[in-house]
Order: sequence, then C-alpha cells, then structure tokens
Amino acid sequence: MPTATATATTDHYDFCIIGSGPAGLATLSALRESYTLGDGIHLNDLNIQRNQIILNRETKNNHHQRNKRICVIDPHPNWMDGWKNNFDRLSIKFLRSPVLAHPDAFDPNSLLAYAYTHHRQHELQESDCSHSKKLQSLGESQIGLWDLPSTSLFNDFCVDLSKRLQHDYICGNVVDIKDYSNIKDNVDNGEALPFQLTIDKKGKTRKITANAVILALGTIGNPIIPRGLKLVPNSKVCHWQQLDVHKDKIQYCKNVLVVGGGLTAIQTAQFALANSKNTTTKVILCSRRHIQEKAFDVANSWFDRRHTNRHISNFYHSSVEERLRILKDARNGGSVPSMYMNAIQPYIKSGHLEIIEGVSVTINQQGEFNNKPSSSSVNTCNSSAEFEFDLILLATGVEPDCNVHPLIQQVQKRYPIDTVGGFPCITEDLQFPCRAKLCVVGSLSSLNTGPDAANLMGIKRSANIVANTLDCRSWLRNEGGNNEDYDDDDEKGTKNGRRSRGGGGGVLTNQFRHLQWSDDESSDSDSSSSSSSSSSSSSSCSSDSDQDEEQDCHRDLPVVD
Repeated sequence: MPTATATATTDHYDFCIIGSGPAGLATLSALRESYTLGDGIHLNDLNIQRNQIILNRETKNNHHQRNKRICVIDPHPNWMDGWKNNFDRLSIKFLRSPVLAHPDAFDPNSLLAYAYTHHRQHELQESDCSHSKKLQSLGESQIGLWDLPSTSLFNDFCVDLSKRLQHDYICGNVVDIKDYSNIKDNVDNGEALPFQLTIDKKGKTRKITANAVILALGTIGNPIIPRGLKLVPNSKVCHWQQLDVHKDKIQYCKNVLVVGGGLTAIQTAQFALANSKNTTTKVILCSRRHIQEKAFDVANSWFDRRHTNRHISNFYHSSVEERLRILKDARNGGSVPSMYMNAIQPYIKSGHLEIIEGVSVTINQQGEFNNKPSSSSVNTCNSSAEFEFDLILLATGVEPDCNVHPLIQQVQKRYPIDTVGGFPCITEDLQFPCRAKLCVVGSLSSLNTGPDAANLMGIKRSANIVANTLDCRSWLRNEGGNNEDYDDDDEKGTKNGRRSRGGGGGVLTNQFRHLQWSDDESSDSDSSSSSSSSSSSSSSCSSDSDQDEEQDCHRDLPVVD
C-alpha cells in the first residue's frame, strides 16, 4: 500500500470517473472543457475574453482546470467496450439518437463535423424527424442534425474524443470507496476528505485517492421475466444480453418466441432470423402492448429546444413520487422507429416473422422440459392460441434497482441514500446527500435529470451539472460583482480596476430550480420565449439501445453507459 506521500504525488487524482461508456466520456469532456458552445452555457463578450486570458495565463499554483488530474476506471480494457458489445450483440448498424446527441461537451455539432471532415457523411441516415413539420423550422433540420449516425461512425468519434482529453485510464473493478483521512491538510482547511478507491483486477488490488468521484455506471437493475415464463428452464429461455452465449443454438432453432414490444424486441427478432441456418425458421414476437411507431422513446417535445426548458423546469419542481410518474409517462412504453418496422416487412410477408400484439404469454404446464420443444400458450381476452418453441428470447427490459450493483451496495454502507423506483435520491446538483463530491451521471441521475437521463442528451446534461457542481466552470460565475474585467489589450490578464456588476454568463449548478412557468401560459408563449433561452438546456432524445418495454415504461431503460 502506498504511503500518504506517494499517494499524493503518484496515485492521487482530482476527479475519478467510474465507467467508460458514453456517460463517462461525456463527464470527462465536461470536466475538461472550460465552457460549452451552443446549447450549454451562454457566454457574453466579457466571458469569452476572460476565458482566453485565463486559459493562456500560467498561474502560480498550477491549479487551472486543464491541469487537473483525472482518471477513468472500467473493467473493460478500452473506452466504449461495454457499449460496443451491446451493439455488436444485436448487429445494430445505426443509432436511434440523432447526430446532435454525443458526449462532446464543447461543440454540439462536433459529431456532424467529424463525419464531414473524415468524408463519412454517407454514414448518416435520415430519421423520421427529418420530415416532421413541427421540427422543420428548426436550424437542426436545415443542417442535418436529426440524421442518425452509423454505429461505427459514433464509436470512432468517441474513441477520437477520448484521445483528445487528457486522463489516465485504469482497467479494473472498483470494489470499495471510503473516506481517506491520512491527509491532514484537508481537515485543517475544512475541506471534504478525499476518497480512497480500491481497484481489483484479476485478484490484484490497487488503491488510489481522489478529491471527487463520479459514478457513470449505466443502467442498473434486474432483467424482467414475465410471470408466465418463470417456470421455463434456463436452457430454453434467455435474455437478449445473453444472445452471444446461445448463438449456436439459435442457428438451428425452428420456432423462436421473442417477448417484448419495443425496439430491442424487433432487433432481437431480426437477429434470430439473420443468424438462423434453418430455412423454415419462424419467429413469433409477442407484445403485451400494441407496438408504437416513434422516432425516439420520449415525446418530441422533450428534445424540441423550444419546449425543453418548460418540461425540465416542471420536472424539477415536482415531488420525487411525481417525477417517477413523469419518467414512466414520458416514455409511455416501448416504441419502434418506422425504419425498423419497414425493415421487417419482408420477413412478415414471407411468413418467417409473425407479430402478435396485445397478448400475455403463459406456459402450458403439460409435458417435460427436456430435449423436446417447450409448449407455450398465448392467451388474449377473446381467444387463445398455442405454439411450440425451441427457444424463448426475452426483450422485456430491466427493472431499475441501483442496489443490485456490488459497488453501490458497498457505497450504501458508508454513505446511505434512499431510493425511489430503484433510483437514488440524490441532490439537485447530483451528489449524495450525505457526502459531498460523490456524484452520479446518466441513468442513476434519473430522478434529477428527467426521462432522458440514460439517453445521450440527458447524459450530456447531467455531466454539465456535475462539472458545475465540482467548480470546473467557476470562472464563469459573477459572484455579487467580485469578478474583475480585463482589458482587451492586456494579453497577460492584468486587471483594469473595474468590477463587474452582475449579468453576463453566470453559471448555476441547476438553473431550472430558479425557473417556473405558470400553468396558464400558452404554448405559443412558450415557443417564442424559449427560442432565446432554449439552448440553456440540452434537448432530449432517444437512447440507442432502448431496452424495452412490455412492462411499465420506467423499467425499460437503455444500456448506453
């Protein structure tokens, strides 16, 4: 174990991010970038000038943002490996989220620019939003920001972004987080103690310390198994995340049942048909709900910047219980983009795929589940049909429960936190109530971010909140006129003696807690007023691996981290 001195010089970090998915990358970008172009923070001329002065000036204490030490910890050896594995498992070629949704906190157009710079604009595909009359008036529609990037384009962009952001990458599992009390300076200064993290990699442990820890763990919970299928042996049923394990079995199945009603269910059915070597294979997809065709898994108004502020403000001013209801209602069950529904029409016409909607699935108790096909009956209100299947594939989503994660279980012992609907009840600035500088982003922040928390745009918004919480953009604040102006001609940043009197670029950790619209405001008023302030909030859009849906929609959280 390193000594206190060694830890402070070699194994001590300012920020530690746990998770190397899109949420971890968005957090790294937010912590590294000193401000955001476009929709994150409005900068006036004074703050743009101030930023250039501060960035170009060598400070005596060398504590500027760009000199902060940041580490990222993940059990996978490379950035985005877990995310990429999920997409590869289902052979997903295009994201469901548009090209404006990405982890880069600085430039909202950077993914689109990356595609054109690398001559890969052919990897952008039109989405349903491109033809929406309500969205055509927005600038995003004019330059193609509603187009969908290919999986390979998005992944390459993220890898490129990670290389441009200074950090240390540590491969391993964080098994414990606790206060590190051997550095007396922190106690004397009245500051929060740093954290000590224990990292395990194949039985070898390593300890590091960090002033702040950000949990970017992705969607946490248990796969939902419909009650009627709980008696089926494990050899006959598998969750979509286990498809690679059962790939050989799927190749020779004659009859396959897919349970689910959203995008992942459609993708799972496509996977089963594409990987079958049996020319007579038939897949039956059963959904308890009628399949909804939507471009994204939340209403368009959630990511339309003319209305996003109102939605988010109303969300922040609701009780925790009401927020949980909003999470469910905004998703309104699973949904499927029309391009996927069009893609499966040839399978339906050829008889290889059949979709049965508005039904529940139960297992016929007759017979033994040995080497024979298991018998399942599909019951509706008016009639019942009985089918025999070789394999049952579940695309029924995940029941949120952060406490099933081993690290959260360990953290709960030292920093107890209440949960509602499986999500932690964090503060408005996304910290644990009982421990400052222990933050969450992505799906774990759902109760304080909104229905798009696990989606790419929601991830970016929560990452920006955490960056403000950790004072990464404190230079933007005007603290009661205490920030000084700088002369245009003074390249070294000498002060001109004038004090700023409010206005101009102040940053609020959570700006929406200071805003509230009256119930009688019209939508016209909302549209006109939000057009000037809409970019103070990120727009919300669909997750790319929206994991379905048969159950209540809040249970269907995407795996994007």
